[in-house]
Amino acid sequence: MFVSWNKGAERIFGYSTLEAVGQKGGILMPSGENGESEILERLKRDGSILPYETRLTRKDGASIDVSLSVTSISDPTGRAIGASILIQDISEKKLRRLSSKGQG
Repeated sequence: MFVSWNKGAERIFGYSTLEAVGQKGGILMPSGENGESEILERLKRDGSILPYETRLTRKDGASIDVSLSVTSISDPTGRAIGASILIQDISEKKLRRLSSKGQG
C-alpha cells in the first residue's frame, strides 16, 4: 500500500497523492498481471531489487516503460515493515535505443 506519493509520481502515473495514498501497488500493474506479489516475494527473499526494466500502467490505461528499484525498510529487530520504491520513466530512453538499432 502506498503511504506517500510525490509530484514525480503524479506526473508519471497521473494519480494525485489523494488518489494514490492508501492504494495497493496493483493499481500500476498491467491488467491481469499480479506483478506486485512477485515483487514482494523477491523483496522478502533478497532484501532489495536492483534496477530492472518493466512496464507499468498509468491512470489513463497507457503502458509506460520504467526502471524500478525496491529496497526493504526494516524495524530495529530486522522485521520488514515497508519498502522504498524508486521508479524512473525510461520511455524516451527506450524509444531512442530502439530508433538507433533501427538505423544501424
